[in-house]
Amino acid sequence: MRHGLLLSLALAACSPDSSPEGAEPASSTPAPTSSATPSTSASPGLEELLAVSDAWAVQGDPFLVASETYLDELGCPQPVWILSHPYFASPHGSGGSGLVLIHTGHAPDSVDPWSPRSLHYAVDDGGALTLAGLGWSERHDESTLPDHPPELFGVPMSGPTSSPVPGEDSWTFGLWAWPWLTSPTDPDVTPVAWHDAMVAPTWHLEIEPVHYGSLMYHDPAVREGFGYVPGACVADRGVPHERADLVGTLDPYQPDTLLTDVNGHLMAIQWTAIDDGSGAPSMFGLPFTPVGDGTHRLTFWFARFNPAGLFADTHPLHSCATPQPQCAPQ
Repeated sequence: MRHGLLLSLALAACSPDSSPEGAEPASSTPAPTSSATPSTSASPGLEELLAVSDAWAVQGDPFLVASETYLDELGCPQPVWILSHPYFASPHGSGGSGLVLIHTGHAPDSVDPWSPRSLHYAVDDGGALTLAGLGWSERHDESTLPDHPPELFGVPMSGPTSSPVPGEDSWTFGLWAWPWLTSPTDPDVTPVAWHDAMVAPTWHLEIEPVHYGSLMYHDPAVREGFGYVPGACVADRGVPHERADLVGTLDPYQPDTLLTDVNGHLMAIQWTAIDDGSGAPSMFGLPFTPVGDGTHRLTFWFARFNPAGLFADTHPLHSCATPQPQCAPQ
């Protein structure tokens, strides 16, 4: 039964918009609990949220989500769900919001209970993904800003928060629900974007600066300037851009290989270790994968959602399709 959902929704309407300070994190992220049938005394909002979460228990399968694409105005395939961040921890260090995917097609000024704007996946220490939460948001300008927070499922949304974009006068309300997690401390976490039962993986603090430091490789000119040389596309991994002088150095801030799709969009970074007979090395506490050519490698899919996991050796949905020049990074 989804005890965390039932209790948090019942109390959220009269609770503050913050995660409990000083809460002790759980020892590990709990696995999803089984579906629950609402009792006859459940509120209409609770019944609707239970129905929505039951639907997304199927629709939120990582492989289904990663398979959703659309063609943009140039005829280029684009993911419907984009990877916002590999892992967010709460401001109080007492939980997290997980790996966050954002839907690219939602109108920002309206909310559909059946179409969340964000999906939140718990990430274990090995990088495997489990759906944990759903998020909704509603944006207003000064002329439409309500006096009171709008409600969803009978719960007031959190906010408003002002836009971080300079000169943009807009405010956003948000609501997050965690149907598959049970809080180990207070159940009062529904209105905020993190959950105290979802603790950050052990590698979180180590890999965070690596993630931000690697964002520059989205730019093809930067990749070329740093000496990365593109090779032939590999069907389940992408196009490797390699620096031979970095192979075996295992510097977290200098990956020896960048992986892009055929159109040049960054997907992942990779470190390669030379097999010296001492076994597979590790980085960030994560073991490297033996390749079979006398090397081991660790791949971090921080720029393209990989349903097989953040550190999977291959991407099951990638293919070496014919490059489309109009789809190259601008």
